[in-house]
Amino acid sequence: QYTCNSTTGDKVCESHWTGKECDSCATDYYSSNCTTFCQASTAWNCSNTGEKECLGHFEGQNCTLCQTGWYGSGCDLYCDLNSTLWTCDVNGNKTCTGNRKGVNCTECEQDWYGANCSVNCTQVPNQYTCN
Repeated sequence: QYTCNSTTGDKVCESHWTGKECDSCATDYYSSNCTTFCQASTAWNCSNTGEKECLGHFEGQNCTLCQTGWYGSGCDLYCDLNSTLWTCDVNGNKTCTGNRKGVNCTECEQDWYGANCSVNCTQVPNQYTCN
């Protein structure tokens, strides 16, 4: 863990060790022999043993994946994959389905009506024709 300075006799900590007695792990090093490197980030913290502990909605061995339904570089954009009103693209943006529109896909596209936006009505001179 250390060598001694030949002139002063002081302890000189070896790599990954610190402290007056060279008995503590240096910053970002963990385990009983201070050989496990883990540097915290916005995606993870490090456990006492140097294992990554994913934060927020990150997951995976290296906390580089987003949990299901979460998107974006910070895994902070949510898009409900169980909705019948929309699908989610790779960036977490909603794409309305079934002739729907609007922020939450609760409105019908032009000329589409009904609870499921499944009735099409088009205007012909002085009347509407629906199917």
